[in-house]
Amino acid sequence: MKLSEMSTDQAADVMIQVAPDIELLVNDEGLAKVLKDRVTTKDPKKASKIGGIFLLQVATYLLKNHRGSTWNILGALNQKQPEEIGKQLLAETVKQITEVLTDREFMSFFQSLSTPRQVTLSDTSPKQDQ
Repeated sequence: MKLSEMSTDQAADVMIQVAPDIELLVNDEGLAKVLKDRVTTKDPKKASKIGGIFLLQVATYLLKNHRGSTWNILGALNQKQPEEIGKQLLAETVKQITEVLTDREFMSFFQSLSTPRQVTLSDTSPKQDQ
């Protein structure tokens, strides 16, 4: 299930559950390299093929290096336990991974965690007179 299809309460519960996994992924230099080295094209005929290859590269990296986090994220998004994700049919897992990687709302959250923070909470706090 995509975050955009969830109520605010459901999405908040998912994000609380997966925040440690996202933090782990954001700090993975190998995953950052896979994302950074993404091939792009403006040719619509090639875009679908390149996009499919990219999804396969990311999914393969996640399954090889972060299977537990991947199961946690997929489980949270699909109201399942991580163990259930590992036991389901491969086609279902691939479908779920693709759904997550193409969920703009989820990926925008992920991208916002990977960008340097320019403003801190203390920068936005009201100043107190002394």
